Amino acid sequence: MPLAVFILTATGVGLVVVPFLLAAVALGAVVGKVAFLEWLGFKVGHGFGARGLQSGLLALVIGTVIIVLLYLVPVVGLLTFTLMSVWGFGVAVTAAFGGLKKELPAKPTRPPPGAGMSGPAGMQTVVGAETGTPGAGAPAATGTMPSALPSLPEMLCYPRAGFWERMAAGFLDIVLVSLLARIVHLVPLGFLIALAYFTGMWAWKGNTIGGIVLGLKVVRMDGQPVTFAVALVRALAAAFSIVVLFLGFLWIAWDAERQGWHDKIAGTVVLKLPRGTPLVCL
Repeated sequence: MPLAVFILTATGVGLVVVPFLLAAVALGAVVGKVAFLEWLGFKVGHGFGARGLQSGLLALVIGTVIIVLLYLVPVVGLLTFTLMSVWGFGVAVTAAFGGLKKELPAKPTRPPPGAGMSGPAGMQTVVGAETGTPGAGAPAATGTMPSALPSLPEMLCYPRAGFWERMAAGFLDIVLVSLLARIVHLVPLGFLIALAYFTGMWAWKGNTIGGIVLGLKVVRMDGQPVTFAVALVRALAAAFSIVVLFLGFLWIAWDAERQGWHDKIAGTVVLKLPRGTPLVCL
């Protein structure tokens, strides 16, 4: 957290993000403490075997009473306060990363080596290939090759990117744009630099540097390539999402299509690719 605040402060443009980052940390700590208090109350109710103590509100009250009593004990109260602060924020971070892990696509399982060669059919194929006689698995020489399967659009081939993945990619892009603005001494024109960066990268590769690192890609819902006009509209809509207290970006967390306001306006979605494009291939 201090490192992130330092980087955002040093870039100048990132100062706008610091208040929202601090608010998110404070909110996460409060939510994490509430979850810990409920967990403590549930443990007490389970220990006494009372089913009436298993409601969420009553568990929260019981956990709060226990912690308040510990606060009244000298030295123990200070230790309890310190542990509660750390554990509360830790609970929020753990829950966030747990949700991110559930959003990641499952890794495809590969069949074991030789799985397709076991049994009489596999042996017949090998024998036919070695002796030159057509076996059960060898196609006839006069047969026609099967026609290629029609290619599906990328939107149907890959899963949608989750909220935290997109926020991490956006954070990397903001740091990069901020450093670029500082290098060229054009901090007052940071908005135009960011607009040119995002528009150009989306129109060129459908991706940004942060998206390449996280393995993301921007595609249109109609399957057409992302043109300069679409990229410009998406970038301007993203700026509008920032003006309204980042509500347009937070929309991704609960939207069924995993779209922000700028995605809905531009008709785009962000996909999670199995492997990002290396920078040397750009």
